Amino acid sequence: MKSKAKAFAFSLVLTILAIMMAACGGNSDSSRTVTVGEQIEKLVVDNVNQSRGEEYVVLTNDLGMRKKSLDALGYIQNNGLIAAKYATQVNVTVNSATGVTTVELVVVITDEVLNENLENVDEDAMLTPTEITMDNAEQIATEIWEVTDEDEQDLIDAIVQLGVATKTIDEKIYMAVAFSYNLA
Repeated sequence: MKSKAKAFAFSLVLTILAIMMAACGGNSDSSRTVTVGEQIEKLVVDNVNQSRGEEYVVLTNDLGMRKKSLDALGYIQNNGLIAAKYATQVNVTVNSATGVTTVELVVVITDEVLNENLENVDEDAMLTPTEITMDNAEQIATEIWEVTDEDEQDLIDAIVQLGVATKTIDEKIYMAVAFSYNLA
């Protein structure tokens, strides 16, 4: 009789723990709500993949590149501005063994980027990050990855890594995109 009581108590404890884990979310993602930022990030990645030729590998939101985008968003100041040198970062490396040049760009989406008004901008100039909403995300993603000529198509097709990040600051969502491509 004692062993039945212990078994019942043990079973009861396991049931209570299972209920508590389910209520807290446990380790299941099925109850997790997808944020607006995550929806925007997915939208941009999907848009890039739709702009690429069919024969190219489908890109995902690479964690390392996403972190670089998120780091760039960290430079947005309390006044809602970002210095140009942080809003657009370029890194070029050459693999001496293969001769392949890798270009990596990290771009915080700003009004100036969207208006293609970056000519003659000093690196210390303050730029205005663009607020991203679900209402304007599709249009912005389309503008960023719009293919108007063969050179732009070649660039989009050459992307080997992509990372998109969003960050909420003062209840506004901002976005940065990092990508790399190789030149032979």
